[in-house]
Amino acid sequence: MRRLFNYRTVTIILLALMISAVAYGFAAANTMPANTYAGEGAATVSGYTVSAVTYTLDSNYPSKITAVDFTINNAPATLRVGLSDGATTTWADSCTLSTTPTCSFTTGGGVSTLATTQLVVVAAD
Repeated sequence: MRRLFNYRTVTIILLALMISAVAYGFAAANTMPANTYAGEGAATVSGYTVSAVTYTLDSNYPSKITAVDFTINNAPATLRVGLSDGATTTWADSCTLSTTPTCSFTTGGGVSTLATTQLVVVAAD
């Protein structure tokens, strides 16, 4: 007659139990500082208003946009501006942070005027 548990099976089960006990011991040893906080909240998010947009064309290659100037109703702490063809957005290399920012597109000599169909403005306080 065949045994229900042979030595090999019992050894594997005991080894698995020992590994589980050791892993539990390490997990139980984790400590957290007493003064940690977590939470969730809600606040009203109001949008920015962008107006008076002007594009600067490269003087040597007027088919390239090298900068964008506009007015924004509140000076943001973070500002990203991009020019998009609807599928791909080319982000500005730098932008000034004010209510009348200037954003420069110098990498690659500017952005194609032919391909640009959208101005993308991402701003946050």
